[in-house]
Amino acid sequence: MEFAHFCLIIYCISGCYSAGFLHTRTIPSTITLTGCQSDDDSSYWTFNGAFLGVKGTAIGGVIGERVHIMQNNSLFINVSSIYADGVYQCVRHNGSVVSHHLSVEVPPRLFFIVNGEVVKEEPVYIDGNSNTTAVCFAEGSKPAVDLSLAVNGDMIDRVEYSERPNQAVNKTFDVTARATFASSMESGVISCWTCGKSVITSLVMRYVTYEPPVTYLRK
Repeated sequence: MEFAHFCLIIYCISGCYSAGFLHTRTIPSTITLTGCQSDDDSSYWTFNGAFLGVKGTAIGGVIGERVHIMQNNSLFINVSSIYADGVYQCVRHNGSVVSHHLSVEVPPRLFFIVNGEVVKEEPVYIDGNSNTTAVCFAEGSKPAVDLSLAVNGDMIDRVEYSERPNQAVNKTFDVTARATFASSMESGVISCWTCGKSVITSLVMRYVTYEPPVTYLRK
């Protein structure tokens, strides 16, 4: 009983969950998974239940990553996209299995939408006599991020948030933060940034105010 308790402690120090070891990586990064004995030539690796390869083989296109099973039977993964996310298992010659769940975190692509138009160049010109609606769009992140908005360094308290699954890439999310503000300055900046443990990024947009020309009707 004491030995079993000791093994459980060692197991969880490395990072574990109910079905194996849990790892988190943010792209781009690398990771090496272990579990197959170096002298076991009959063991093999799987990815999400599908055969991946045996010792000394390079698998590149199977999961869209640069993957190589080293001579010591460890699995090297160059994590460059969400497609590396999943369960890797070493199946040993005696039938035992060592599982690794790799959770890939993806930073979002941030961009601004101001008064209904996607911002493609700066500065952005806004009407100094009217309220401006700014939307910060965080596209394709994993996990979904929390967004914050500020105008000239002052946090915007009244912000509308929305979150939905990204339609193009599975397991990723799109998040928007929408706010309306009035600027009393001739120029300034709008800032948007994400909050999270590892998926952290920011975007700053410059703006310039203008006054629309006054038109008169001649009789």
